[in-house]
Amino acid sequence: MNRLDDETLNKYIDGELDADDFDEVSKILSYSEEDNKRFLALQRVHDELKNAGVPEVSLNFTGSVMAKIKVKARARKKDSAFVITLGSILVGACLFIIGYIIFNLPGGQTASASGPDLKNYVNAFTVMLESFSKLLNQTNISILGSVISFGLLISGYFFFESIKHTKNGFGKLH
Repeated sequence: MNRLDDETLNKYIDGELDADDFDEVSKILSYSEEDNKRFLALQRVHDELKNAGVPEVSLNFTGSVMAKIKVKARARKKDSAFVITLGSILVGACLFIIGYIIFNLPGGQTASASGPDLKNYVNAFTVMLESFSKLLNQTNISILGSVISFGLLISGYFFFESIKHTKNGFGKLH
């Protein structure tokens, strides 16, 4: 059973105990194998820390770290601007397609006096689907697929470049 806590052992190592406590800890360490193992481990850590020394830091360390943070912030703004631009183009394309379909709906259809006529809605939906199917013929689908694929490739490139620069930036902060 452990009788000594780490704080007491550290004070023993640092010589911060009075004579009575020092003698008591010495006595416990002489017959308690578990406490002695912890004491030896703490003694090794203490010796390693004492011998480690203080690392040297350049005088402009703070300035260089702040400059790198500013560069990262600018890069994030550029990345977010790219994503917003790409998203805006996609939303604009969707709105264009929806507007085109709505614009080509047959006009002049009115509801009957008793309420909306289901037949008119079905006819309008059929015409809308036909217009949409004409818009999405084999050639247009190939072009649309190529544009989307190209956009995904460009987005993936910028995404992985951003990750690579972030990893390299963390490595240079030492």
